[in-house]
Amino acid sequence: MAAKTVKFGIMATGDIARQITETIQSVPGAEVWAVGSRTLEKAQAFADKHHIPHAYGSYEELVSDPEIDIIHVATPHSQHYENVLLCLEHNKNVLCEKSFTVNALQAKEVFKIAEEKGLFVMEALWLRFNPAINQAIAKAKDGQIGDIRMVNIIFGRMSPDAGKTNDRYNRPSLAGGALLDLGVYTINAAQMIFDEKMPSRIATIGTVSEEGIDEQSSIIFEYDKGETVTMQLAYRSHMTRHFSINGTKGMVEMEYFPRCDDVYVRMGKSAGEKYEVDTYKNAYEPEIRHVVDCIQKGLTESPIMTHAKTIRTMELMDALRKEWGLKYPSKYEDELFSK
Repeated sequence: MAAKTVKFGIMATGDIARQITETIQSVPGAEVWAVGSRTLEKAQAFADKHHIPHAYGSYEELVSDPEIDIIHVATPHSQHYENVLLCLEHNKNVLCEKSFTVNALQAKEVFKIAEEKGLFVMEALWLRFNPAINQAIAKAKDGQIGDIRMVNIIFGRMSPDAGKTNDRYNRPSLAGGALLDLGVYTINAAQMIFDEKMPSRIATIGTVSEEGIDEQSSIIFEYDKGETVTMQLAYRSHMTRHFSINGTKGMVEMEYFPRCDDVYVRMGKSAGEKYEVDTYKNAYEPEIRHVVDCIQKGLTESPIMTHAKTIRTMELMDALRKEWGLKYPSKYEDELFSK
């Protein structure tokens, strides 16, 4: 007997919503059933363009559709908490874009409610499902490069809307900045390499803009045996995107982090060996296939992108922001910064 088709509702109509919609429509066993926006005009235009059968002019109408199995939340970071709670109130499973919430307190509350209601909730962090990233980390851990000593990750870009009033990266009200948008990838990569352990020590310098957003930062995590992860983040600089895991005998290297396609293993001064990896329609496909499988199996938590992993990442980002003195203009930040 064929597995039930999983019907998705898409919350918001921005570029991520577009990419996720196109991916879902290419995955067997999945269907985009409806889209919701704050105006019916936007929702209908999106639905017409992507051949979606239903469009709603409010998020409340979207989550009230009894046919929908799971909602993909693609709103700005600052709205995730309230949007996911709205989905849970209407007994909908949720796939919420990264960063999951603006702080760990919100994430813990969301997961607690989901667990009490027996609903599936997962942070949409496609890095965890990326074949190249997973292969690179597996090769670094198999012993051929020796003991892992240092990891270097550079991830920055010039915001396409830099200098414009609609630049979401530079709006504190939307929890913009480099950390929640880019740092979530580098921190998750570090966690994957070091088996989800929390670093024993953190050192960081963050540049906060006049508008009140982290413009760029340098971050170092140190682990129990002296291993370090060095991360550089920026959203107003052109940077080489680079990812390397360095050991006592060699290194694993990838370019254009996190959308890496090729894995190189270099031993000593050798030119290195290139490894081929599985390819998909885009970076989101492995993640969507996994979510569809989880829903079809009736799971309430992903075995790969677990609640605990999301919470640990949020706790690390909270610690970094406290060090920088970066507080978002939200009532949900008061408890975090009072500690």
